[in-house]
This record gives sequence, structure tokens and C-alpha cells, in this order.
Amino acid sequence: MSIEGSGFTEVQVRASNASSVTIEELATNVFEISADAAVSSAIFVTLKNDVGGYSETQTHSITFVEHGVKDFTTVEGVHIDLHKRDRAIQLLGEPDYTQLNTSGTGEGFFYMDLGLIFTIDIGSQFVTDVSIYGYSWSKLISENEYRTVKKYPYSIGDLGMLTSPEGILMDVVVENMGMPAMDRKYVSSDVLSTRKWYAYDDYSDLAATIFYFNSDDVDAYQGQKLTNLRIL
Repeated sequence: MSIEGSGFTEVQVRASNASSVTIEELATNVFEISADAAVSSAIFVTLKNDVGGYSETQTHSITFVEHGVKDFTTVEGVHIDLHKRDRAIQLLGEPDYTQLNTSGTGEGFFYMDLGLIFTIDIGSQFVTDVSIYGYSWSKLISENEYRTVKKYPYSIGDLGMLTSPEGILMDVVVENMGMPAMDRKYVSSDVLSTRKWYAYDDYSDLAATIFYFNSDDVDAYQGQKLTNLRIL
């Protein structure tokens, strides 16, 4: 939070939920506000002037969300199929890049540093799916400019973190999610590709999750790293 004002000699910032919310002054009139839980809090900003003892207080409401993938329905506080475009922008800011899908019905919101691409339905404005990357790759965003889509840096539910040295193995995915039925195991139509994926439709009533990996055989998932996943 950056505070601008004139004619004041002191700035005080405090939170109504002081037990969970931490306020740190990073520079003059610049404060970092964080929380150790998903809570809401009022933030009180008081500007004081020693001359005449004048003070003015403003109140701002802030809601904190947890980083990570929660219940395979919510990513960085954005709930797939329940939240809209404005919610993603409110929590994550304007996307680094946007791109219409081939059908023209959805718009991809690229958050490069987070390794996330949300799809926004053009008509309803609902967030319909999100792709989460466990590897870095380059995206052409203009004629001569590439940007790097980085690995997603937070926890994937109870599976672990894609940025850890060992990544997330498909063994852990199957152990936690179960073995999918044969008709929910897929191979790429590209005969030169080793890409495979397992789809889980019954883990959540609200969303399906697809886990991608590379292997010569769709059943040979053991020891293979999760490359990316998609919630839709």
C-alpha cells in the first residue's frame, strides 16, 4: 500500500484483525500488508499533523486469499466456474498478455510469473478453466518479443510443489487421486509425442482436473514428473 498526502508529519497504519495481519513499512509511506490466513480485515490509515494536533483516518477493507491450488477448484483465490473476470483481475492484477482461443469464445489471461493461464468466457465473463505449468516456456507476445511463462510457485493441494527439485511425480498424483479408468487415460494424437494425461471428473462436483506427463506408455506413469495440469 502506497500512501500519498501533503501537510502531514506522521502516518499510522493498523489492522482490525491484528492477530493475523502483518503490516511492514518498506519505505517512507509504503507498507506491505500480509496475512497468515485467509481472512478479511479493515485497514485503518491515519494521517497526523503535529501542528494543531490534526488527524484524519480512512478505512479500507481487504480480503486475503491463500496461495496455491485448493480442492482442485480454486487457484490463487479464483474459483473455476464460480468467479468472473473481475475477480481474477482484483486478486492478480491485469494479465501480462491476453489471447482469444481458436473458437473466439474464450480469452486467455496469461500471468507469466505465476505460470497460469485462465480462460474467460467471452459471453458470461466466467472463469471456465485454468492451466498450471510445471515447466518454463517462451510465449511470443508480439512480432519480436517473447515472454517466459514460469513454473507455478505454490502448492498443488496436498501433492507438493512443481518448483521443488523433484517436482511432483505422477506416483503421488495416482496415490492421492486414484487410478483413472482406462477411458480417462489419454495419449497425444501426434505419433511423435510422448505426452499423456489422466483425467479425473469425480474428484469434485464442480470441476474436472487433468494431469499431464511424458511417457512412452500411458500406463507407465511411475517415476514420471507432472508437467502441467488443467482445471475446468
